[in-house]
This record gives sequence, structure tokens and C-alpha cells, in this order.
Amino acid sequence: MPNQKRKSSAPRNVIQGNRTLGRIGGRQAVFYNCRKAGGIIAAESPNERTVAQLADLDPRVVALQPQPFTVDVHSGALYTSREELEIARCTRVRVDATQRDYTPDFLLQLADGQRIVVEVKDVRYPGDMCYISKVEKAKAILKTRGHGFLTIAFRYEQTSPLVFNASVLSSEKNRDPQTLTPEDLSGQLDTLLCDTSAPLGHTMKALGLNMRTAAYFVLNGLLSANLHEECLNVHTLVTVAGGSITHLELLPLEFKS
Repeated sequence: MPNQKRKSSAPRNVIQGNRTLGRIGGRQAVFYNCRKAGGIIAAESPNERTVAQLADLDPRVVALQPQPFTVDVHSGALYTSREELEIARCTRVRVDATQRDYTPDFLLQLADGQRIVVEVKDVRYPGDMCYISKVEKAKAILKTRGHGFLTIAFRYEQTSPLVFNASVLSSEKNRDPQTLTPEDLSGQLDTLLCDTSAPLGHTMKALGLNMRTAAYFVLNGLLSANLHEECLNVHTLVTVAGGSITHLELLPLEFKS
């Protein structure tokens, strides 16, 4: 009997949405331990993982759900589980999944109560006209249900500031808490920087700390940096954040209603 490859599947503790990822016969997956999703999620691309990381960091986002539901753009029906979707497909004369069924990448719950559906794209692959039309129909249906709709399109490059900073800061966020005390450090930073900016490497050295600690300062509102434009490194200019973490508002959450 010829050798057969064993089917690979995502670990059981991975949170799966309406798209089955991480198995033979399904879509390839990349994994990320997303605190605001409540565990490890399966994303379809590095782009999606970066958006999940940014959502984890962004203080305006309180919860994230991957592949939360599927919209039938012909009937307007919304299916919140894979089982519901499969049952509905069995009643169709033709399944026409690629034309009818739209599953968003994420659903974000914001602190102000808004629910925003997010479509993540690589700018090089916007999709064909059939896909674009399906997304527009889904957007209109979701609007009637009170959901905002946001497309986040970018080219994934590990050295781009948002991608790099999302990876570094989310990794720090998922590590065990450090023993530093923000209250004790804030006074030292006020004395050191006052109302000026200084290179991050110089600031850490003046505090008697190394760069491995820098991400903690940014995450906990001790230091602020332009995370959209600069990769965190020794040369990054930082200022005293004074407890504010608005510099972590990294998702482009403005969208047209």
C-alpha cells in the first residue's frame, strides 16, 4: 500500500472562524496568540496577522473575532457558524459559493460600542471584478445590520515600520510582565527628557537599561514614538508619554459610513 501523507490540521486550541484554515484541503494559515480574541487565531496571510497584532495593541479595540460570519450576498442571510452555512448551501439549487458567500477577515469591537468588519488585502492583489462586486454587496448588507466596514490594504514587508513595530510590540505584550514599575520610572524620564525628544538608545542607556526593555516603555505609556513612520531602534526619537498610549492607535479606523 503506497505511503499516504497524513492530513495536517490546526491545533485544537486554535480559534477557527467560518473559514477553515490550517489543514490539507483548506487554506494555509499563520497563527498568532491574540489576547483580544481570547487565544490563538488562524490567519490566512502575514497581512492578516499584522492587522491582528495592531488590533491587540490599539487601545480603541476591545475585542477581535476572526472570520466571524458569512454573508450570503444574494439573500442577505448571515451565518454565524460553519455548520449553519453548510446547511444553507444544501438548500441551494447551485452552491455558487464564490459568487454568493462573503466571509470577512475580522470583526472588531471598539470601546465606543462600534462593530467594524475588516477586510485585509495585499495591495498587489485587489481581487477580480466578481470579488469586488461581492464585497460591495456584503458591505451594503452589513451596514443595514449596524456594522461599519473597513478595508485595510498594504504590502507586507518585514522592514516596514507598522509591520516591524506590530511584531516587536505584540511579542512584548504576550511575554510575562516585567518587574519594572512605571510610577518609579516616570519621574526619571521627566527629569531626563523634560519637554524634548531624544534617541531611544540614549534614553535607555541614561536609565541604566538596555534596548530589550524599550518595548515595555512604549507599551506602558512611558515613552511615545512615531510608530507609523519609524521602526523602533536606538535612533528612534522618543518623548515622555505621561501615561498616554494614544501612540498605539495604529489601525486606520476611520471609515465611510
